Amino acid sequence: MQTYTLLWDYSETISPLSFSPAMQAILALDTSTDLCSVAFVRGGNVNSVHRELPRAHNKHVLAMVEEVLDGFSKNDIDGLVAGIGPGSFTGLRVAVSVAQGLAWALNFDVAGVCSLELLARTYLEPLTPSDRAVLCVSDAQIGQVYGRLFIQRSLSLTPVSEAFICKPQDLLQHKELGLTERELDMPIHVVGSGVELIEDELTALPALTWCLESLARPSAATLSRHALAHHESLVWHKPWELQPHYVQKDVGWKKLGEQGSHG
Repeated sequence: MQTYTLLWDYSETISPLSFSPAMQAILALDTSTDLCSVAFVRGGNVNSVHRELPRAHNKHVLAMVEEVLDGFSKNDIDGLVAGIGPGSFTGLRVAVSVAQGLAWALNFDVAGVCSLELLARTYLEPLTPSDRAVLCVSDAQIGQVYGRLFIQRSLSLTPVSEAFICKPQDLLQHKELGLTERELDMPIHVVGSGVELIEDELTALPALTWCLESLARPSAATLSRHALAHHESLVWHKPWELQPHYVQKDVGWKKLGEQGSHG
């Protein structure tokens, strides 16, 4: 029997939010890490479920979709937003395949969001807005980490680098990051499942004040709130256009539109 750990499961009211009448109900999901996270936001309410399901996302994600819909029909969905990585190969395929299948069958559009950006937004959501750097690091499970650096100034979150993959000992010198050469006038927060792999490397940054949070994971609840409030700034696709964001080279997975006839 498959076992899993329920991390949290809740409904909440969002206030305040502005949204277009054309986009009032959004399904969000992220399966890029060991956490399977699904949320449904409609108007001012969001239902979300987050469960630790390493290598078992595909067995539970559709049931979790039904759970967060909580009496609503899939036909009530106006759009779907998915975390597209970087992350677990299998996990990313699950999120993108589910998003493509639902959107294709029910004729709505999909948007993809970098899972490391979602990790940053999830971590920052309960914090008071301030000037800070957020270095998101996720365990790539192959002796490497995914990384991406963001800067928060007041309510604005801006990526400083593209997502990348490297060995933990190469992180600070990575060309996308260059933290040993970059002048930062703010504390740095290092978050994600890769934190434990890079703690020793952070001693090379004695001039910076940082805090570490290894338990942070991308949350579909955060994604649903962000998507509803900012859906006009997202890039919406037809289902066959959505694809995982792999930062490794020579990945053999193809998006739906590249797999031949759709029938």
